[in-house]
Amino acid sequence: MLALPEGVDAGYQQETVRLRQVLRQVEPEVMTDDQDHQAPFEIEARIGDITHPPRPGTVAYRDAVVSLLLHDVQASDGRPVDDDLLVYALGMDDNNWTAFARLQAGATVRLWIEPWAQVDDAYGSVQRLDITDNMALILTLDEYWARLEAPKATDQESQADHYWRRDERADILLMGDSFSNIYSHAALGWGRSAGLAEQLSLLLSRPLDAIIIDGGGAMAGRRQLAGDMARGRDRLAGKRLVIWQFASRELSQGDWSLITLPPAAD
Repeated sequence: MLALPEGVDAGYQQETVRLRQVLRQVEPEVMTDDQDHQAPFEIEARIGDITHPPRPGTVAYRDAVVSLLLHDVQASDGRPVDDDLLVYALGMDDNNWTAFARLQAGATVRLWIEPWAQVDDAYGSVQRLDITDNMALILTLDEYWARLEAPKATDQESQADHYWRRDERADILLMGDSFSNIYSHAALGWGRSAGLAEQLSLLLSRPLDAIIIDGGGAMAGRRQLAGDMARGRDRLAGKRLVIWQFASRELSQGDWSLITLPPAAD
């Protein structure tokens, strides 16, 4: 579902789709067999405009796709690429902000992109937050799906050569905020797969489950835990230890409203 600007009816969405189709018919492309599926490739670009997801827990939906208008685009492998691109990315995933939620206009980013058509089946139905300014340019641009930059050999990775991932089957649960996440996501510019959860997992030599919400303070993690349990997703099942990270300022300024947890599973 697309998120339309306030006061604009559904006809806006239909007209946008129609204009895209008309503009792309001006210079039709000949699609070869090799172009049927394009492998992701790395780019560097400057963010001209970007939409941001709402604070988790304040809206009915749990996932959101954000839009980025990119300028001065260059492909790392030297392939020809348009100077301006429109890319989409997952800005909120299962009621958690991703690294894309923290990016700002003017920043230079390195991303891996692939044509939007290749992921439309997976993300086309997710709530999408569209850019509504500069439509004359946006309507002429090709659309891509963006992910964070490629793995680096210095990152803490699993034996399968993938980045560390939380494991809900683990007997330790880490709850935290952006202080746990800041070194976890490459797009933030501080590193990747090197946050508190990854370091604890490495030092303890065991998997961890994690509920980490950027900007969540003292409330969001507890609310997420209670919500998951109420929906039958018992994040405390099998847990022997819960580690809770929050900034010290939360002790005097945080939201400590009582939240009642449903009974844990036996």
